[in-house]
Amino acid sequence: MAHAEKITFQEFRTRFSTEDARRTELFRLRFPNGFVCPRCGCTEYYPVRGRNSIV
Repeated sequence: MAHAEKITFQEFRTRFSTEDARRTELFRLRFPNGFVCPRCGCTEYYPVRGRNSIV
């Protein structure tokens, strides 16, 4: 299992100050070698609009 990088709360807020920055980092952590579909192996993807939005 990978070990988490230790940063302070202030460093976290500075590095991930926007939702987009947090989403980009999570994507990078989930797919360190680029996106590959676990089902079919395709490397193309598109974001699903309308998700994670507060109504």
